Amino acid sequence: MAAFLTWRGERVRDRIFKVLERKNRQVTKLLRKQIEEALERKGWGSDPAGKRGKRIRRRHSDSGEVPYKQTGNYAKSIRTEVDTRGDQIIASVFTDVPYSQTLEFGGSFQMDQNNKKYSKIRLVNPFRSPIIITPRPVWMPVLRANIFSYKYQEIFDK
Repeated sequence: MAAFLTWRGERVRDRIFKVLERKNRQVTKLLRKQIEEALERKGWGSDPAGKRGKRIRRRHSDSGEVPYKQTGNYAKSIRTEVDTRGDQIIASVFTDVPYSQTLEFGGSFQMDQNNKKYSKIRLVNPFRSPIIITPRPVWMPVLRANIFSYKYQEIFDK
């Protein structure tokens, strides 16, 4: 009596990939949530004197601190994506706001001459030096604090 062994490697590999893809989605969503929570510190507040409920601007975050929330656009722009390319699973957490890199690593920018808000400043001093922004990292501290945490390990252990 001969026993036949059938090869089901492709099906097993596909099942493993689906499980890993699902777990990578869970990890990226968790990381996104932690970054959004870090960005929840508000930079706006009510007038402490109660002058008609006007909103006043609080101080800016210091260098090295997580940036204060001004409009919430930065936190809302964070996206997650998991792609399978061949034998690779690529999980990404990213944002598309143009100032995210400047906030994370620091940098400088020049005011636009056509911007109406700053036109009076430009008329007084058209050769104004660029504004320098010191780093206010969010992504790297969250990653360093949580990448080896049990929250991520529990997802892959299940």
